[in-house]
Amino acid sequence: MRPDSGIFRSYDIRGDASTQLTEEVMSQIGRSFAGILWEKTSHPQVCVAHDGRESSPRLAGALVESLRCAGVDVIFLGLGSTPFLYWSEYQLEVSGALMVTGSHNPPKDNGLKMTLGRKPFFGEAIQDLFRRIQRPSPSQDMGRLETPSLLSAYGQSFLPSLGSWGSRPLKVVWDPGHGAVGAVLRQVTEALPIDSVILHEDVNGAFPSRPPDPTKTGALSVLKQTVLEAGADLGVAFDGDGDRLVCMDDQGSVWSGDELLVFFAEKLHQTFPDLLVCADIKVSPFLCSRLESQGIQVSVGRTGHVYLKNSMKELSSLLGGEVSGHFFFRDAHAGFDDGLYAALRLIQLLSHQNAPLSSWYQTLPKRYTSGEQRVPCPDQQKPFVMEALYQAFSQKGEKICTLDGMKVIYDDAWWLIRPSHTEQMLVIRWESETIERFLGLKKIIFGELREFNTFI
Repeated sequence: MRPDSGIFRSYDIRGDASTQLTEEVMSQIGRSFAGILWEKTSHPQVCVAHDGRESSPRLAGALVESLRCAGVDVIFLGLGSTPFLYWSEYQLEVSGALMVTGSHNPPKDNGLKMTLGRKPFFGEAIQDLFRRIQRPSPSQDMGRLETPSLLSAYGQSFLPSLGSWGSRPLKVVWDPGHGAVGAVLRQVTEALPIDSVILHEDVNGAFPSRPPDPTKTGALSVLKQTVLEAGADLGVAFDGDGDRLVCMDDQGSVWSGDELLVFFAEKLHQTFPDLLVCADIKVSPFLCSRLESQGIQVSVGRTGHVYLKNSMKELSSLLGGEVSGHFFFRDAHAGFDDGLYAALRLIQLLSHQNAPLSSWYQTLPKRYTSGEQRVPCPDQQKPFVMEALYQAFSQKGEKICTLDGMKVIYDDAWWLIRPSHTEQMLVIRWESETIERFLGLKKIIFGELREFNTFI
């Protein structure tokens, strides 16, 4: 039986673990991926890991078995974060890497992130993987299985690349949210010259304390309460598979990803005067203008960690980031998105700064911002809605950027609407210099969306 084509998305594979991404479907995917590997190399070997979701061990087991049955040697790493898998791929001589994870999706979902030759496996490659599923698999001898324990080595790998620590004593509250980062977090924090408080540390695929997406409304209420009560210098939170970071300063303010990217950029600019930063389309033009006024170049591209990684390589950029919380460093790191590494870079930089983090935050341009707003929209309806919105606003004479969705920039405001590539949602964000303009934009945007209320 052919799997649901809708789970084969732009960056990865993602769907309901009980109805769409079953063990049989995962086996089909494994055999299809094996066929691609055999076309690339005469002795394919991959590493496989899984996050802490309740469905992940059985899905990973089905994936490993199908790869081995197709003759692929498998290094099974077990439980860990997605960045742990990326790191392992750099340590091992493998053809590719596969991560069983639902990322920030609800607990009932799961998915698969893939790389091939240390490069993201996405877009048309994923569609080709789907098309190959019903092809017969070539007959091969059973692939070998290795099960090394590398998680501790991953945890020990951070400190050497961080540089010297400042003299400022810091208290940090950590919230892995029962996600995969919790499997290694205590080992890492005990090696740091800081005072740490860890919340929701145990890996629990039911995510009993907060959603796996730390940007959801109310998800960080316990983190905020703890930061304020403990008088901490900052709080950090991760998503379910640990490739995203969310920062909270000493006043309990949650920073957007582009705000944190500006902080990183201004710090790195002190060492790299020709710094070029890559950001996704959701980045605030107000913040881009701040960086450019300091001589920091900004390249804006499509949303998606796979696209940003490719842009950074093409442009030889040392820093990249997305509003969603993916950060990429190529000055002292391999350049993949690792929420834990990004948190350590932030803390190390703060250890050299006498002023609290909130004092820097207050220097940002004054603006009214919506944050990311999500509106349900079935995948099959997204093209129709986006085209209708484009026609509606282009007829009003708006200048529209269609790099990824549609983005309109004015002198005093901007707004963006784009289809999510990971969920059946439209993502909306807008900002302005005044509250009146902010409310006016909201009325305009959602007024148009009401035309589609039969399915939104």
